[in-house]
Amino acid sequence: METLGVVYNFLKTKNRPYNINDLVTNLPNEKSKAAIQQALEKLKKEQKIIEKIYGKQKIYCIKQESQHDAAELSRMTGDLQAHANELEIRRKQIENDIKVLEVKLEALKSGPTLEEAIIERETIKTRVTAHERKLDYLMERCGSQPNLVEKKKKAEQLREQYSREYLKRKRMGSEIIDSILEGFPGTKKQLLDDVGIDERIVK
Repeated sequence: METLGVVYNFLKTKNRPYNINDLVTNLPNEKSKAAIQQALEKLKKEQKIIEKIYGKQKIYCIKQESQHDAAELSRMTGDLQAHANELEIRRKQIENDIKVLEVKLEALKSGPTLEEAIIERETIKTRVTAHERKLDYLMERCGSQPNLVEKKKKAEQLREQYSREYLKRKRMGSEIIDSILEGFPGTKKQLLDDVGIDERIVK
């Protein structure tokens, strides 16, 4: 059955309002969202369905036969309004989530960039390695001394601290990017280019 018939039969059988996203979810075997939208437009022109606009949402439902009484029409209007209110609440929640993510993203961008963090990490690793070699050399010459052992231990702790901080920032950035990607129309590479992040893999 073509998409037009599938959409019409679904709306007629369910006899309740749906928006385009609801129809795409409930009709997974149809070609695409665009095909369903075209079917809705054609059904609307043929006056087989009606379209109601509530805020930014377009709601579609089957056009009722004239024999429906006023109470039934009032009930269906109430259903339309309730469904539109539910969608509006969901829209506002999504907008709030986006604002929270934008704040987190700005906070992340105000800190060191990924490239700067990588350079800093490599610099620290080089310094720590040099200190370790120096400590090993001194310990070989002077024997096992508690103060040298303690200094080496502190140097190792410092390296671990910077490594944890780097991984923490990397994980935070990945979580924010993954969250934004859920509603981003493009690819991950396009998103990174838009916000000015250079993705690198550090081993």
